[in-house]
Amino acid sequence: MTSESTPHPTKQKRIIFWALFTLIIVFVAWLGIKTWRIYHTGQALLDRKTEIETLVSAGITNIDPEKAESLVMDTRADIHTLKSETAVFMPLTPYLGWVPKVGPTLTAAPAFMAMAESGIDAAAYAIRGLKPALIIWQNPRETEASMLSQLSEVLVDAAPDLAAANHELSEVAAARSHITNTQEQPEQIQTWLNLSDTLLPFAQKGLTLTAVLPEMLGRNGARTYLVIAQNQDELRPTGGFISGAGTLVVENGSIENLQMVDAYRIDNWQEKPYDFPPQPFYDYMGIDLFLFRDSNFWPDFPTSAEKAMDLYSYGQDLPPLDGLIALDQEFFRLLVEATGPIFIEESNLTITSQNSIETLQNAWSQGSVTGEDEESNADWFKNRKAFIGIFATAILDYIENDFSAVDPLRLIQNIQKAIDEKHIQLYMRDPTVQSKLDDINWDNRLENQQGQDFLAIAETNMGFNKVNHIIERSIHYHATLDADEGGTAKLNITYTHPGQGKIEDCIQFDWGIYNTGGNYLELTDRCYWNYLRVYVPGGSQLISATEHTVPGQAMRSGNPVNTTANTLIEKIGLTTFDNFLMVPYGQDVTSEFHYTLPKITNLDGQGTHQYQLTIQKQAGTGTDPVEVLITLPPGKTLLTAEPSPVSVNGQQISFSFALNTDKTISLTYQ
Repeated sequence: MTSESTPHPTKQKRIIFWALFTLIIVFVAWLGIKTWRIYHTGQALLDRKTEIETLVSAGITNIDPEKAESLVMDTRADIHTLKSETAVFMPLTPYLGWVPKVGPTLTAAPAFMAMAESGIDAAAYAIRGLKPALIIWQNPRETEASMLSQLSEVLVDAAPDLAAANHELSEVAAARSHITNTQEQPEQIQTWLNLSDTLLPFAQKGLTLTAVLPEMLGRNGARTYLVIAQNQDELRPTGGFISGAGTLVVENGSIENLQMVDAYRIDNWQEKPYDFPPQPFYDYMGIDLFLFRDSNFWPDFPTSAEKAMDLYSYGQDLPPLDGLIALDQEFFRLLVEATGPIFIEESNLTITSQNSIETLQNAWSQGSVTGEDEESNADWFKNRKAFIGIFATAILDYIENDFSAVDPLRLIQNIQKAIDEKHIQLYMRDPTVQSKLDDINWDNRLENQQGQDFLAIAETNMGFNKVNHIIERSIHYHATLDADEGGTAKLNITYTHPGQGKIEDCIQFDWGIYNTGGNYLELTDRCYWNYLRVYVPGGSQLISATEHTVPGQAMRSGNPVNTTANTLIEKIGLTTFDNFLMVPYGQDVTSEFHYTLPKITNLDGQGTHQYQLTIQKQAGTGTDPVEVLITLPPGKTLLTAEPSPVSVNGQQISFSFALNTDKTISLTYQ
C-alpha cells in the first residue's frame, strides 16, 4: 500500500468524530421527538380523563351515546400511540427498579401498558355493542315489545363484540397478575389498581352473563322458572325457610306471568304419596313427609334446586321447570333501593328500601285475630304470606313498564351485591346457561378444589320459629399445618341468644301462636334449635366434637336428645360433620369440631409451599365475625399472605373479617 492511499490519522479521526457526532445528533433528535410524542400523547390522555369525568358525572341515563363512543375511540387511539412510542423502552424498564421514586412504577410499566391497551380495547368493543341499548334506555321505542325485550335483542346482536370485550378483560386480568409490587406504587396508582381489582371481576361476570341472558329471557321460546321466597329469619341451608313460591314465565324478554302463593299450598299430600324426608327432619322435628317447603335441605344450591323443582311440579301437576330463582328479604330491599319507591295499589302502600323488610314482616301479622274463631285463624294461616306475591308482582311490573326510570348502574351494582352476599341464587336446567352461571359463581355450588383447605357451615332452624332474626354467631378457625402437607383443624362456632327467659320456656313447636294468629316478632323471641353441618376437605377425620344435650320438655317429641358429631359423605370431595344443639334464652353455646386435615398444601419446584383456605358463606346469614389462625410447620417462614393478616407472631398468622361473602386466604411459605 502506497503512502497516498493510506488515510491521514487526523483525517480518520475527524471522520469518526463527525460520524459519532451525527449519530448522537440523530439519537438526540429521535429521543426528543419520542419524548415530545410521549408527552403530547400523555397530555391528551390527561385531557381525556377530564372529559370522561365530565361525561360520567351526568349519569348514565344522560350520557350522549355518540360522544361516549367517540371519546372511547379517541382514548384508544392515544393509548395505542403511547404503546407504539414507548415500545422501544419497555424491554429496559424491568431493570430500572433502582431509579429513585419511580423505580417500582418503571419495573411494572410493561404490565401497566398491557392493562391499558386491553382495557381500552374492551371498552371499545363494549361501547360499540351496547350503544343501541343505551339509546333505547334513554329513548324507549314506541313498540309493543317491552323495553326488556328490546334490550334482549340488542344483546343478541352485540354478542360478538361482548365476547371480544370479555376476552380483552381476561388479558387485563392476566397483566394485572404480573404486578406484584402494588404496595410500592405511588398512592394514586394504588388507588387505581384497587379500583381495577374491584371492578374487573364485576365486568367479567356481567359480560359472561350477557352471552346467555337472551336465552334465559326466553328468546328461543317461553321459559318457566320456579321462584322461591326464603325467610332468613328461619335459617335453612340455602338461605331460609321457603315462605312463598310460584312460577315466572318469560318469553322474548317479556314477563308473561308471575304467580306466587304460600309454600304450604304447593303440596298435594292428601291425594299423593310423598317420600320420607332426610332423617334429621324426622329425628329432631317429627316430620315424616318430604314436602316442598323443606326441599332446600342441602347447602349445595343446585342439589336443593333440583329437589325443589321436582316437588313443585309433583305437587302442582306441572311439566318440568326450566330453572329456579331464590330470593330473600334483603334482596327485595336492595332491589327497591335501586328502583326507587314502589306503590302497591292493592294495599295502598308505598314500599321503600327503608320499610320493605318491616312491611313484609307486618304483612305476615296482618289480619291476625286474638279470639278463638278457628275459621278466621285458618284463613289467616293460609293467606299470611300472600303479600309476597303482590310485592313481587308490583316490582316486576314497574321494571318492565317503567324500566327507563331505573338507574341501570345502581340496579346492576345492587344485584351484584345481592349475588355476592347470596340474597339471590340462580340455577338453570339448560346446561349451557348453567355452565356460565357456575363460571361466575352465581349458583352457590358447594365445591372445593383438591389440595386446598375448605370450610362451609350450614344451619337448619328446626324450631318452627324466626329466631335467627336475633341470634348472633361468631366463628373461630385454627389450622395447624404439618411437614407432610396436611395438618389438624379446630373449629369453634359460638351462638349468642340476646333474649331473656328460662330454659323451661323453650317450646320447640308452639302451635298457640299460629292458632291465635300471632305477631311475627313473637316468633323471633324463641330458643334456637339448630341442626348443624360443617363441610371440610374430603378425607378429613373427626378427632372430637362437643356433646350437646337438649332436655325432653324442649323437644316436640318429649324425648331428650344427646348428640355428638357424626361423619357423613354428602358431596364428592367433601366430608361432612353434623350435630344438633339448642341455644336457650340469654345463653352462649359453643360447638367445637376438632379434626385432621388431608393434603391441603402444595409444594412447587422452588421449595415454596402454597396454602389456600376458602370459607363459604351460608346464604341467609349476615356479617358473622370470623377469626382465622394458621400455624405454619416448625422452621417454616411466611413469604406472602393475602389478604393482609392482622398479625404475624412467629409461626402463627392471624386474620379477622366479617363473613358477608365467600372469603379466601392464601399463604406461601418456605
